[in-house]
Amino acid sequence: MSDARFSSKAYQVLVVGAGPCGCAAAFTLTRAGVDVGLLDRAPFPRPKLCGGLLTAKTVQALEHIFQCDVGELAQADVLEARSRTYRILHRKHVLCSGQTRDPFLLARREPLDALLLERAVNAGVSLLQGRVLQCTPARGEVATAEGEVLRAEYLIGADGANSRLRRALKHDKQQWHANLADTVEIRPPRKILPEPLASQDHPSLHLGYTKDGYGWVFPNREHMVLGMCGLRSQTSLIDGFRAMLRSLRLDPDRHAPFRGHPLPYGNWLAAPCRDRLLLAGDAAGFVEPTLGEGIFYALYTGHHAALSVLDQLHGRGKADEQYKRRLERDVLPELRGSLRLRRTLRTAVSLLGYAPMRPLFSVGGHRLGDMVHGRRSYQLLRPKIWQWN
Repeated sequence: MSDARFSSKAYQVLVVGAGPCGCAAAFTLTRAGVDVGLLDRAPFPRPKLCGGLLTAKTVQALEHIFQCDVGELAQADVLEARSRTYRILHRKHVLCSGQTRDPFLLARREPLDALLLERAVNAGVSLLQGRVLQCTPARGEVATAEGEVLRAEYLIGADGANSRLRRALKHDKQQWHANLADTVEIRPPRKILPEPLASQDHPSLHLGYTKDGYGWVFPNREHMVLGMCGLRSQTSLIDGFRAMLRSLRLDPDRHAPFRGHPLPYGNWLAAPCRDRLLLAGDAAGFVEPTLGEGIFYALYTGHHAALSVLDQLHGRGKADEQYKRRLERDVLPELRGSLRLRRTLRTAVSLLGYAPMRPLFSVGGHRLGDMVHGRRSYQLLRPKIWQWN
């Protein structure tokens, strides 16, 4: 672009989106000596709609990428609760209640995002603010609504489910929207909730309110996080969420309007690259499609997109080919396995109802817990080792 209205800045790598995915990419690159610009549309900290459940593999990712352990998360006031106990219910009936080997950590996204961004900036990342207007992957250019053209040898798109950079890829938009979920969420204070909800100290999943999705109740110190996700093509998410709230003895109208956002739910891109552009995290649809876990895959794919760019910068192969290799090695098999599990469970429930799920969850609960925490693979529950190179 040569329009005189635009000023120009140049970096070796420009990362768009300063959430966990973008910070993981920017931090990895900067620590390797790369000149990185990190662009986001709004300043931090800022509200973020997210259940905030951190699994053991997410904690492992934070330790490997940022050298940030649970003690530092607690010190930064990120952690709200922890629990090894969980419950899965169909309507009001308990299908499974058990404990996992690793604890679930419940986190607040605002301080978590701010902590990771601080790590990236302190490492030397150049933080930029602006709204993406246009992306030209072949030239490594991003034009902003504020009148700047940012140029880089490589671009990493980490700008979420509503990614502007994804528009520059030639992807199947019909398939993307067909497998896109919506979420709704509320955060009522514990003190206004009825018992036993007000005293719940463990995460619970709630089935039977939406055909292809689930509801959740996650405890925080002063609040409870209640939400639901489901495919857009299925039954009304709002009607299902209102029914779940009523089953918990809550008046839906008292807590309306509900907040919501889109969630990739089985619509990952097979080829999230074009020219100098790599997409990672929600922007590429990398969200586990049974439980909707996104923070881990944001961190993991952001880190591996950065490693792939480093490979090309150091003559070890093309960035897009290296990135696809890493995705096929570690990420895509898990997403495919999770999607098969979701479809199998949906088919079994449609044929047999939820009653047969009780013995399945009870007998396999420990292995399923290990799968969620990343100790076992969604591919036949085999032991899983995550690779960080």
